[in-house]
Amino acid sequence: MLSFIRPDQWIKKPYERPLRDMVTAGYHLRAFVDMVDTPAFVGDVVAYPGIFVIADEPPRAASVARRPAIAAAPLCALATALTGTAPDAAVERVVIATGREPWIVDARDGLALVRHLEADLPTIEKADCKVRLGVASGSDKAFIAPMDELDV
Repeated sequence: MLSFIRPDQWIKKPYERPLRDMVTAGYHLRAFVDMVDTPAFVGDVVAYPGIFVIADEPPRAASVARRPAIAAAPLCALATALTGTAPDAAVERVVIATGREPWIVDARDGLALVRHLEADLPTIEKADCKVRLGVASGSDKAFIAPMDELDV
């Protein structure tokens, strides 16, 4: 079994397909704790961290918890629920890891709509749109001024 904390982008981004392929080919995503918007860090962090548990076992639904309270009692209850020793209403069972396509961990995200958009619309690249690194890094403030006044 392997547990790790890292940004959750590997379950969503197209360039992370090889890692998703490796996990689904021989392993199972046993648990995922979505830490988005959870004040888990001392300062502001521009990342979407997750806690992942991958096991060498047949695939099945994963235990998923979202945005846990950062306090001793709720985290102890969550750890107990994720290890399967006691149920917890904050943990649900979700089929996530089903192949190389992005893993949608929250059905409330509108999985059917996402799949419809993927099937019927071009990708950002094929539509000739550009996403600059500033947006991806969190440095996405808008600077609106006449071009000759900007330091570009």
